Amino acid sequence: MRGAPPAAVETVAAYVRSLPKAVRDVAKRVRAALRGALPDARETIRYKMPAYLVDGKSVVYFSVWKKHVGVYPVYPGSATFEAAVAAYRSGKDTVRFPLDRPVPYALIARVAKHQRSHAPGKAPAKTRSARTAVAVASPRRVPTRPQDSRDISRK
Repeated sequence: MRGAPPAAVETVAAYVRSLPKAVRDVAKRVRAALRGALPDARETIRYKMPAYLVDGKSVVYFSVWKKHVGVYPVYPGSATFEAAVAAYRSGKDTVRFPLDRPVPYALIARVAKHQRSHAPGKAPAKTRSARTAVAVASPRRVPTRPQDSRDISRK
């Protein structure tokens, strides 16, 4: 098993059915976790793997491999979120849940909810950079002396 089934698979149900029996139950539970976390998402196949779309935009994908379940993409989040997924990070925006350990389905659902709030096309919450925050909080600087002696008014 290389991971994703052949291109002929057109539905998530067909994807799950095409998997070896050893990992089929895991795929069913991952699918249930994602559907629970994203009840209004549309399931489809993209890039030969299950994808969950909200408002026509991809939120999260998953793929079941021989030794792990991959969830993609997983954008960086809060320190608490990062601590939860740190042990599973496998690349910049990838998490892999090894199949030789219990799969954390609740964490997969949490990842889906996180991804929804960071979906492409969704404007991120406006935050001030540290530099902007300091500039706003600091009083305006007024020069104590002229920058150029020619600026001094002689009237």
